[in-house]
Amino acid sequence: MLQAEYRGVQEMAETNTIRVPRPICFGEHRRRGFAVFEHLEFCRGGSEYELGQQLARMHRHTAEQFGLSFDNTIGVTHQPNAWRDSWPGLWEEMRLNHMLRLTNNVGFDDKKIEALRTKTRELLDHDPVPSLVHGDLWGGNKGYCLEDGKRVPVIFDPATY
Repeated sequence: MLQAEYRGVQEMAETNTIRVPRPICFGEHRRRGFAVFEHLEFCRGGSEYELGQQLARMHRHTAEQFGLSFDNTIGVTHQPNAWRDSWPGLWEEMRLNHMLRLTNNVGFDDKKIEALRTKTRELLDHDPVPSLVHGDLWGGNKGYCLEDGKRVPVIFDPATY
């Protein structure tokens, strides 16, 4: 889990588009995993507009396919990744079907599950370009740090793909 977080932050850092805590190292000590990231001085406030602009620049880093070469986690839940040729294919196989299996189809019958899969494919069939995404971006995984007296947007704790 921590190795995947380290590698996800590293992927985002390599785009040089948005501030992330610099990944320093990961490993295991006495059978316990660890990941070390740069210490940042977080602060209140900052420009959501600037955060959005930087995320948009990160999303311009594209790939040939959708997915990622390694699995990661969303929270503590395993998130499988594999390369797929289509956005709906990745989402249905690696996200929706995976979560449905973990929840025993949330109690829905086969007819409702098939309707959900069909609707998902319809909603996601807009043919986007494969691009790097944080994968778990919400208010708790973004913030602002002080650098040279300026409030700078920061994202962290990704489920990158």
